Amino acid sequence: MGEVGHVFLTRGDLRALWCDAWLMPCDARFRPKRHWWQDTLDEWVAPTPAEGSRVCAVPSWPADQPQPWLLDVGGGPTMPISWFAEGVTELLDRVAPWVLEQQDRSDVGLYAQLPEF
Repeated sequence: MGEVGHVFLTRGDLRALWCDAWLMPCDARFRPKRHWWQDTLDEWVAPTPAEGSRVCAVPSWPADQPQPWLLDVGGGPTMPISWFAEGVTELLDRVAPWVLEQQDRSDVGLYAQLPEF
């Protein structure tokens, strides 16, 4: 457990950065907004997360590209900030072990982006 990682919160197009994993904000149906999806959302097949989970890896993502992880941030403006923070905590708890499995990569780092409100 001596591994140390990084989480960076940034504004910008994370699809243009190289990283191991990044947060793709989505609604409660696990559908991202159009600007996050590279193709049309008409072709989007929402993954099925574990029961009660707000986090899920985007399936069938090319292995040579940074892996996006969906996080349900569709709680709306009346949700307390703690609800969003719990989602980010769940994301990091799910992604960290996955990143550690990617040990053949030269750089390991976590990138997450919170949606704008």
